Amino acid sequence: MRFVLNVRDFEESVRFWTVVLGFPRVGGWDRGPDDRGALVEISPGGVVEIVGHDRRFPGVDYGQQAIAIEFSDQQEVDALVTRIAGSGVPSPTPVHRPWGHYSTAIRDPDGVEVVLYCDSQVG
Repeated sequence: MRFVLNVRDFEESVRFWTVVLGFPRVGGWDRGPDDRGALVEISPGGVVEIVGHDRRFPGVDYGQQAIAIEFSDQQEVDALVTRIAGSGVPSPTPVHRPWGHYSTAIRDPDGVEVVLYCDSQVG
């Protein structure tokens, strides 16, 4: 799975996905200021492709888009929320949802909702 983000501020977006969220950068390219990219692995086989353009790029409205990232357990979700809070990015406290998830959500620099969750139902 690859989710392509055409972003306004390449450095800010790469920082969010790699430093704030802590996912590894596994590839990319740099063909000049209006054609840069970074591949960030958010799960085995799941990559966010960040594509940077020059400052004249009008951007994309990602306000209705979401990426849901599943974790193994509540402790992993809580650890990431603690990491995010330590970076200065506001992150709501995760809650148990009626449909069986323990989750929270934040927005990346371009407005994509990033849902962090795990299954909270006991088998």
